[in-house]
Amino acid sequence: MQTDILTFAGFAFILMALLIRLGFSPRVILGIGIGLNGAALAIRSAFHTTGNYAVDQLLGFFIVTDAEAYFPLFCYFVFVAFGYALGGAYRRIIDLCRCIHSSESALFCAIRRLTRSDQIICVLLRNKYYINI
Repeated sequence: MQTDILTFAGFAFILMALLIRLGFSPRVILGIGIGLNGAALAIRSAFHTTGNYAVDQLLGFFIVTDAEAYFPLFCYFVFVAFGYALGGAYRRIIDLCRCIHSSESALFCAIRRLTRSDQIICVLLRNKYYINI
């Protein structure tokens, strides 16, 4: 048994459901994701293997071990948490093309100002396959 993208997705769904059920905000969930990623890096630098292949396989679901751990939860949960936080921020933006002054829309305002592509971004976002404005 080895950790795969499907086992990671299952563990990520379970962890997200637990964190949302406990009432954590998207920012706190993002902080937890960053913390888990840092913990995985610290644990990986501390040891590489336990010496027992079965234990390494079990730990491989959560951290990187020498037992073929491709998608451990602690390393990749930050991407799920970032997507959840960004989706929560995106829902609070009233009008992205006019760029209402709020902390959540600062990223999109910066992209518009840097690329000077206001019309392109608005046309893409008004496409019915992305959002309904």
